[in-house]
Amino acid sequence: MTARRLVAIVTILLTLGCCLFGGMPSALAAGASPVSVDVESMSPAIAGPDTPLTITGSVTNQSDADVSAVKVGIGVSPQLLDTTTRVQDWSAGTLPRATPKVGGKTIGSIAAGATRQFSVTIAKGTLNYAYNLASLPMTIQVTGTGFNASPVRTTLEWSKKTPTSPLRSSIVVPLTLPADPALYGPSGSARTAAWTRAIGPGSRIDQLISDLGALPVTWVVDPSIVQAPVGADDNLPKAPQPGSTSTPSSTPPGDTASSSSAPVSTAPPTTSDGTGSQLPGSTPTTSAAANTDPVDALATTLLGRLQTLATTSTIWWTPYDDPDLTVLAGSGSAGQALLTRDLQRRLPTALRKISDVTVAWPDPAIGSTQAAAISSTWKRATGTDPRLLVPDGSVASLTGVTPDATRRVAGSSGTLVYDATLSSTLSTSATSPLLAAQRFMARTAAIYQQSPGTARSLAAVLPREDATPPAQLAEAITLIENAPWLAPTSGTGALSHVPTFVDAKVVAKPVSGAPTPAGTRSPINAATLSRITHDRRVMRGLGSILVDSKDVVTARTQSFDAMGSTRWRGHSSALATVVRVDSDAVQAMRRKISVIPSTVNFFANSGQLTVTVVNGLNRSVKDVDLSMNPRRFLLRIPKPDHRMAIAASSRSTVRFEVKAVAAGKVPIDAVLTTPDGLPLGARFGEPTQLQINVRPTSSWIYWVLGIVAGLVLVVGLIRSLWRGPRTVTAPGSDATDDRARPETPKAGEHD
Repeated sequence: MTARRLVAIVTILLTLGCCLFGGMPSALAAGASPVSVDVESMSPAIAGPDTPLTITGSVTNQSDADVSAVKVGIGVSPQLLDTTTRVQDWSAGTLPRATPKVGGKTIGSIAAGATRQFSVTIAKGTLNYAYNLASLPMTIQVTGTGFNASPVRTTLEWSKKTPTSPLRSSIVVPLTLPADPALYGPSGSARTAAWTRAIGPGSRIDQLISDLGALPVTWVVDPSIVQAPVGADDNLPKAPQPGSTSTPSSTPPGDTASSSSAPVSTAPPTTSDGTGSQLPGSTPTTSAAANTDPVDALATTLLGRLQTLATTSTIWWTPYDDPDLTVLAGSGSAGQALLTRDLQRRLPTALRKISDVTVAWPDPAIGSTQAAAISSTWKRATGTDPRLLVPDGSVASLTGVTPDATRRVAGSSGTLVYDATLSSTLSTSATSPLLAAQRFMARTAAIYQQSPGTARSLAAVLPREDATPPAQLAEAITLIENAPWLAPTSGTGALSHVPTFVDAKVVAKPVSGAPTPAGTRSPINAATLSRITHDRRVMRGLGSILVDSKDVVTARTQSFDAMGSTRWRGHSSALATVVRVDSDAVQAMRRKISVIPSTVNFFANSGQLTVTVVNGLNRSVKDVDLSMNPRRFLLRIPKPDHRMAIAASSRSTVRFEVKAVAAGKVPIDAVLTTPDGLPLGARFGEPTQLQINVRPTSSWIYWVLGIVAGLVLVVGLIRSLWRGPRTVTAPGSDATDDRARPETPKAGEHD
């Protein structure tokens, strides 16, 4: 046989093979195909010998020219996909299987850019396999004049007999906030718009509840979605003053006239606003009634929807702010302190009525060291072991059979181990709902076949930032419900089967890879935790002097802990913005209580020095310590410390007794602090300086007297010189100066 004949024979065989086996690579590269195929439905979802099978979809001509003689062919292989590895390899295109044609449809010509629908029905009896339960390779192949598109790989789910002891299946859907810095910015339109995008009409949370609310899924919810943190404002909300007619002194804080002063208001204490700390839907307090934050209105609406959802679905809570358990538990005292605060925040009654289950959901897969750190911190904070939600890459499997999803590991009160690969089939937004559901069912059928009839469970968890459209998720989950080897159940139902003994072990190093990704790096570091600690200290210091403001101070300090959330993974710039905005706002509040700088001429041995202190906050303050510290010993202040109170948005004056020691210019440091030593004022850690020009009486009075005496002497000399020398007369002489003797009138002369 010549070489040319051999090449010709091989070419013919390859051509025939491509026509017969749709699963083989096409003659054209996938990128060269002028058409795309979308498989939309398969009815019924589970095929059987006694019913016809109809497959519908569409073919779109993506080229600039018409295509002709377009045909759709359906092929099914009788070879089982009976292991999870084979299912995964078939979906990835690495498992070759011949798929003989079982049905087809001729579409004809498709104009450039146009789409044509197709519907292929496989007649009853055409498919007849001996298996009671099977997942079989299926392809949808589109060909036409001059092209042979790459086949769409999916599976045919086959059932002739209802399986016994179906797998209890749980699908867990998270409701958490996005990594949007505007959610934690100052009050105003930008913050309101951000919360509307996050939880309002048309938001992803709104769509998930609308589309999946009637399906048997378990919800994992961050309580923060219905208890929004307060805005990062540079002032506090004004305290309502019911029945009060007094007003604070109205000298503007920006007026630096040294002679201005105002008395401290004697208005009675008022209740605090409590913005953000009042749970929407609960009984409002007097202060909360004054709250008109539109974000709270959005949260109230969402709370009502969760209350309705809880009547038909299972809801679990994450700790407040969905903290990054892995990072915080392993970040020393600062990280563990933040995590402890989140864990110790008690759910309000309205949320506890929805659910009293809180789960620990670390991200990404954790090893034994991380699991131990999380469990010990959780136990110290709450007094109980956590319920863990972890991927299968974190837990060692003792047998070749996929074990029950509900396990008990050391340090937990129950662990739901979810199948990471199974989870990824649902969260692939590029896949049609039908193909996602088919892959899900194929994998679960393979798991069931490992040990048919054995009571087991499995779980799939959508990632926090899943981008799959909720409508597609709902369609896929609805299809999955048709699988007879699956029994959808709630997460609480899964956790109710927790073994009484430790039956699983967390591996030292979790398995990573595509099914169980290593996770996105967290931007939470030592610098972030240090800034949170510092800002909390500043806010607590302000809280020690604010009048009737405990609720607003608590709400503000709690808002800082949102910086430790899992949502910031992969969003370092967003977290940096939140940290900066919050820190700047807190420092601005600290600067609003300050001393007005001034220059004073002090011309006395002793007297009073007046200092003006401004309170630019919307709340009254008390127990503010003012300390006057001269930098030179030319001036002495016998009692340099004074504790004062100032009304909201007002100013107050303080008078200090001072004594001059010597003349000169004396800078005085006016230091404002809280009782616990927190510096207040325009510059952190730097006092305000008053410039005093000291001229005591004991020095300048002698200069004044000397000058007066000198002037008297000079005036006397000038007068003496002007009159000239005086003539000396001998004793007894009556001689007189004719010029000085007056003229005597003669007799008879009159004026």
